[in-house]
Amino acid sequence: MLSFKELFESPKDKKIAEVMTENPAYVHPHSDQERAVVLALRKNIKAVPVVDQEKKFIGIVPSDQILQIMHA
Repeated sequence: MLSFKELFESPKDKKIAEVMTENPAYVHPHSDQERAVVLALRKNIKAVPVVDQEKKFIGIVPSDQILQIMHA
C-alpha cells in the first residue's frame, strides 16, 4: 500500500517497494463495519482496503464512510 503523499515525497531514485507498506491492514467484504473503523484508527489510515479470500484488492472503505460508521 502506498499513499500519493508517500509517493510524491519519496526520493526519485527510490523504488516503490522501498517506500510502500508491505503488510497493510485490510478487511474482507463480510467483515463487520466496526472492524474497518478500528483498523483506520489504530493504523492511522484514511481509507481501509477491502480484499477477497486470495487477498486480491476489490475496493476500499473511504474516510467519509468510516466517519458515518463511527457516528452511528
